[in-house]
Amino acid sequence: MNRRLHRLRLRLALAERVVIGRGRRRAMLLSLFAVPVLLAALTAGCLQWTTATAEQRATDRMGSAAAVLEPAHGPSTGGTAPDVLGRAAPGATATELVGALQYPLLVDGTTVQVGYWESDWERGPARAGFRLLDGRFPTGPGEVAVTAAFADAHRLGVGGTVVGRWSDRPARIVGLVEQPQAHDARTVLGGPGQAAAWYDRVHALEYGTSSSWLLDLPAGTDTARLAERVRAAGWILTTRDGIRASRSMIEREPGVVTAPGVLLVAVGAAAAFGIRMRRLQREFTLLSAVGLDGRWVLGVCRLAGVTASLRGTVTGYLLGVLLSLAARPLLRAVTAKDLAPVAADPTGAVLLLVLSVGCATLAIWFPTRLAQRRPVARRRSADRPARHGAARRAAAVSAGLGAAALAGALLLGGSRDQSALLATAGSLALFAVLIGSVPACLRLLARAAAPAPAMLRIALRNLAREPRRPTAAVAIGIFAVASSTAVLAIVASGAQEQRRHYTGNRHLGQVEALLRHEDGPDRVAAGLRAAFGPGTPVAVVKEAVAAPPAGDTVPAGGTVPAVGTVPVNGAPNRLGTPSWSVLSVGGREVVGPGSGTGHDRGLVGVVDTPEEFAAVTGRAPGAEEWRTLGSGGLLAMHPGYLDGGRAVLLEPSAPAAPAASPGPGADPGADPGSAAGSAPPPAEPRRTVPGVLAAEVEATTLNRVGALVTTPTARAWGADVLTVSVMASPGEALPADGEQRVARALEPLGVPVTDVRIERGPLTAFPVKWLLVLGLGSLAAAVSTVLALSASAQELRPDLRRLFEMGFPPGARRAVVSWQSVAIALLAVLGGTAAGLVLGCARLLPYRIALAVPWGSLGLWVLGPILLGALAGPLLAPSGRRLRRAD
Repeated sequence: MNRRLHRLRLRLALAERVVIGRGRRRAMLLSLFAVPVLLAALTAGCLQWTTATAEQRATDRMGSAAAVLEPAHGPSTGGTAPDVLGRAAPGATATELVGALQYPLLVDGTTVQVGYWESDWERGPARAGFRLLDGRFPTGPGEVAVTAAFADAHRLGVGGTVVGRWSDRPARIVGLVEQPQAHDARTVLGGPGQAAAWYDRVHALEYGTSSSWLLDLPAGTDTARLAERVRAAGWILTTRDGIRASRSMIEREPGVVTAPGVLLVAVGAAAAFGIRMRRLQREFTLLSAVGLDGRWVLGVCRLAGVTASLRGTVTGYLLGVLLSLAARPLLRAVTAKDLAPVAADPTGAVLLLVLSVGCATLAIWFPTRLAQRRPVARRRSADRPARHGAARRAAAVSAGLGAAALAGALLLGGSRDQSALLATAGSLALFAVLIGSVPACLRLLARAAAPAPAMLRIALRNLAREPRRPTAAVAIGIFAVASSTAVLAIVASGAQEQRRHYTGNRHLGQVEALLRHEDGPDRVAAGLRAAFGPGTPVAVVKEAVAAPPAGDTVPAGGTVPAVGTVPVNGAPNRLGTPSWSVLSVGGREVVGPGSGTGHDRGLVGVVDTPEEFAAVTGRAPGAEEWRTLGSGGLLAMHPGYLDGGRAVLLEPSAPAAPAASPGPGADPGADPGSAAGSAPPPAEPRRTVPGVLAAEVEATTLNRVGALVTTPTARAWGADVLTVSVMASPGEALPADGEQRVARALEPLGVPVTDVRIERGPLTAFPVKWLLVLGLGSLAAAVSTVLALSASAQELRPDLRRLFEMGFPPGARRAVVSWQSVAIALLAVLGGTAAGLVLGCARLLPYRIALAVPWGSLGLWVLGPILLGALAGPLLAPSGRRLRRAD
């Protein structure tokens, strides 16, 4: 027993002193294990804190309620919400929640859109969705509470007042609140009845409030059966348990965060021990000379690897967790929301440590074979060119497999899982090819440096003479750069794909001012040019509408007279005039390219100038298209609107008398127009006209119009022409303060911000979580590269010592290290960028998404830190005092 213990102590001592080393060598070796695990733990912790828990998501959606009942799309078939609940859940308690995502208020003479919520804030469940900071919650009409962000933006506080956009009844602010999951949200909480106090019939559509119901269900309620019953009545039930059952991306795929760190540990371990085994050949010779068996020495080296990986990973994990806890105040300020509560994850911790140690052990298993000494004669008789030939053959095979896998990914487009798997395998093969080609690149650089200065020649020739040391450092850099590059490319390509296939009612970069209550297109057009510049394309948008009732006259301008006399929902509204439309053939839905939205009819737009055509379609008219319009023809936007070259138009009837408006927060289940004895609407007449298909069919234009004609053509049918809006096209790069510019220009003209539509499309900015991942990924790339370069410089000590003994000044030694660091960093950047882009393509091509590379962001997040690491590497080079010591 004592003998075994003595052998174990001897092995541990040799592993610690000989293999792991002392001083900076030990620190560098352990840091190669600790830093990737530290960054993985830090990233996982930060994402865990910034990802809302299921309970937080449920509270943000429905407060403390057990479920929320919302109207489905389309008319309700089962009556009002209280009626449905009375039949489906007699014991349920329902609290009405009136809300609007964009509710207009008048602040300092300018329309401001805020989120608006109204409920019973004293006893209702909605109160749990907000945190009271000062004062109290509103209790009735005339009282509101506002979020602190809204109050700070407009210099308001408790005791101040706010007023609806079209109301003269101000409401007093009685409290300041905060939304836990959106600290910067600009929201107003109204007391029960406040929306009705601000209600205005003329601008009912602009307020846009709707009702949902927060439910407290009796114990034991079968929520699945309840959801089916309310769905049959035209309602949607979302339960708290259903939200709790949902999982975030981090909860579904924890390996997204931990896998790069674990793989970086494996790469670093293999590289570090490959170098150490090469540098310890003298020590291994001495151990063999004193009679120690080669297998025993091999066991010592592997024991050293396991010990170093265990110490490094545990230290890195503990430091990563502590740093993530220390970063919580900063994360709360950056994300502007409540963080998830601190909760231990022992399973994840053990899994990360076991995987890190296991991967490190596997990675060092083969490099440590160099500890088994071979006879000198055998080593000298080894065929070195044959070894190079084998390496070339392995590289060729890997390249072939990679090309075959990538080709298979393109061919197997029908199976995304298979193609993604093959494409990823091809990327890994390319990664192996890049690593295997590093020695050849170093030899080419050394040959190309023949006319270069002496220090550069010495540095590159030294790298080419001993390629294992730089290859290990380049491997670490390539992997770190490839990971960040792939993430950046995938996220940017996804955002670009969304914008490319975005379908809305306007084209990207357009700003539309609706003339809902005002008829001054010239003044509005001048205001838009003043807001976005005199060269901004501005044009009016017109539609073919029903002719005015008999006895009315049509002015020369071609618009419906007596603006405001056409009611919608009981409110005068110019845009409520019935429009002409073109019917699809056979009533089949017409779907535009790349759009899932179908239409069985489309509005008939009116264009009289190329500028008006471009405002509607987003492009200039073709010669044949303009000739068709000029000759009195109809230009159809989709083949589904034409049958044998003819289109069927639906001619609207004169507007009927308005029905009474149900007011704000009205129950969508109520149908005020379904009184008994009401006569059905008369059938609308149809007209068949010849038509020609447009040269280009595009989904956004199809959402707006189904066909285009000119004003004389519409008048010949007996239709009238209504100017519905003014469209400006500043371009996709809309200024960040576009809303403020429009408000300053159009509010004095009587066009509120609520009647302005700015088409920005999907945002291309990276979410905070992805910025966090990219930031920590770039930090991992920089730190890993600095450590690899520093370790490489430490292993260069014998060569630097020769330069020192030959009398070269310290500047020459640092120049050698600097040139080597730059060469290693450049190879890592080029290889990592190529591997990352290929890996990004491998993940995107199965989904038919084009690769989009934001080179500016790539340089900032990836290339910049790596080059900084290359500049910082020489600072860690051995000094002359250290070189005087025995190596």
